[in-house]
Amino acid sequence: MQSELIMIKLGGSLLTDKTKPFTLRPGVIKRITKEIHNARQEKDMRLIVGHGGGSFPHSAANKYQTHKGIINKESYKGIAEVQDAASRLNRLVVRELLDTGENAMSISLSSSGIAE
Repeated sequence: MQSELIMIKLGGSLLTDKTKPFTLRPGVIKRITKEIHNARQEKDMRLIVGHGGGSFPHSAANKYQTHKGIINKESYKGIAEVQDAASRLNRLVVRELLDTGENAMSISLSSSGIAE
């Protein structure tokens, strides 16, 4: 029988200071990743960890108004900037998980869509 599959989502405002662009909360990230690792040592489980973007993509999202979708040529640049910023945060979270002993890897949901 396969172990239980659990999905957790770490909020972006937990991982970053949303009042300052591109500002991590490293102590929180380190504590959370250790808690994840410790939980996996205590219980056999398969785990999917997702997270929000926090202060990383919000600057570009606001600048390019990406919440409105594709509204002009600059919208494509905005989508690319938001995705890049979110990926940067993701790499930092994955690195911290790896440092705690987890076999973490990224799966970019933006790669699974179709763009015109």
